[in-house]
Amino acid sequence: MFGEPLFICSRRHSVIIVIMHHRQKPMVSETYKPPVDKLLTYADCSKLKELPNYIEEFGFGKEHIPDLIRLATDKNLYETHFDSLEVWAPVHAWRALGQLRAKEAIEPLITLFHDIEDDWTNFDLPKSFGLIGEPAIPALTEYINDDSREDYQRFAATSCFFYIAVNYPKLRKICVSILTRKLELYKVNEKEFNAILVEELIKLKAVESASIIKKAFSARKVDTLLMGNWDDAQVGLGLKTWEEIYCTDGYELSPFDAMLKYSAPELYPFPNASSKKKRKKKKGASSR
Repeated sequence: MFGEPLFICSRRHSVIIVIMHHRQKPMVSETYKPPVDKLLTYADCSKLKELPNYIEEFGFGKEHIPDLIRLATDKNLYETHFDSLEVWAPVHAWRALGQLRAKEAIEPLITLFHDIEDDWTNFDLPKSFGLIGEPAIPALTEYINDDSREDYQRFAATSCFFYIAVNYPKLRKICVSILTRKLELYKVNEKEFNAILVEELIKLKAVESASIIKKAFSARKVDTLLMGNWDDAQVGLGLKTWEEIYCTDGYELSPFDAMLKYSAPELYPFPNASSKKKRKKKKGASSR
């Protein structure tokens, strides 16, 4: 979404001078009618404390959906300067489309997962699909089942199911089923994608999917650096507590836990059971 700086170096008097130039800000090639055009100069999304109600604030209705779709998918705007308000216009547009429950926007917006590579597309756009709800499920299911897509592209699409389930609790069972069926293919899925599927199922507290999650971990087909191990998954699902997992003799730390205990022991709050026993025994001996 942000233009890349260019570096021009020259050597004068044995000193290297580095001059940074920003990419020329492209002109907005598309024209937008009111009130959609107001989004071009509205606000920096990273500085907004609350999600605006675009329908109330701008008076958006069904008649504005085509222009909002054009704005959300206007690739020129993704290349404007990071300090320009115009760069945030697509984010405002897809948020407005989500609030309008715009079914017409599903196919155009889903292309952003592979056309635009930035954190806002990966983490904010799924929330708009979550507002659109059930009409988005078939297209999203097709997308995550498309093995030609990169994992990071399918990650964004996969997280949409969580937001749909949160906004429409009656659809939770469907969303869990779709993610679980995809995880059942853990043997052919990439480890990273399996980790994404497990993470979303844990966020949905999908205890009904615990058996297939365990099988994926047992087969070593889940990236434990991304997701932790089966023990971590059990805690996330609410099947066990942290104390039951970590305060056990002979517990084998996950890669993340091992790194945390080694690099920041003061942040690692789960001493093992044997150390507790030693402290208790020592205390008893001193009291005698």
